[in-house]
Amino acid sequence: MEPINLPDYNCIDLSIGNTDFHVLFPPNFHSFEEDWNVWEHYHLFCECHFLKSGDVRLVTAEEEITFNSGTFCVIPKKLRHKIETVTEPTRKISFYVTISKNKHSENHTYTWYEQMFSSGKPFIFDKISDTFLMLYELTKNTSSLDFMQETKLKHVFSLAFLELLQQVEELTVFGQPNLSVDYDNFLHTLSNACF
Repeated sequence: MEPINLPDYNCIDLSIGNTDFHVLFPPNFHSFEEDWNVWEHYHLFCECHFLKSGDVRLVTAEEEITFNSGTFCVIPKKLRHKIETVTEPTRKISFYVTISKNKHSENHTYTWYEQMFSSGKPFIFDKISDTFLMLYELTKNTSSLDFMQETKLKHVFSLAFLELLQQVEELTVFGQPNLSVDYDNFLHTLSNACF
């Protein structure tokens, strides 16, 4: 998929294994909202939120999920959804991601990320480490990124994406060479998982 470009957004590009990530986030990356209500919509890219405080409800055609303070939410591309505030105020960071496959590695990271980011079901990760808090703290001022801040963000984004992969790995046979992935079985396993 072509990388997305939104005017006035910051961009971080990074690679993990055979996956290239293109991460976009607004200059007002940090958001404090009394009332976080977003009408129904979808994107051609993956939408991600780390909720530092407050509780919100994610509504899709299939389900309603409440996610709480300290959780990370991945909303796959093309999934129609809306977001409603449950407990005010909310503090969050939000960003958008596209991925593409590179030829630098023979591992299967791209397969796993592509399946997660295109699954048609949201993922709520509630067993996350301080990596996401570090990301929250590093993004307090992103109006103009200098080399040092961009480098720090790139490394922390890498840690965050690896953590997601590690949690997904527990449900799969990730990392076994020459493994042909059963896409339907993988999605079925993920759809029945509780993060």
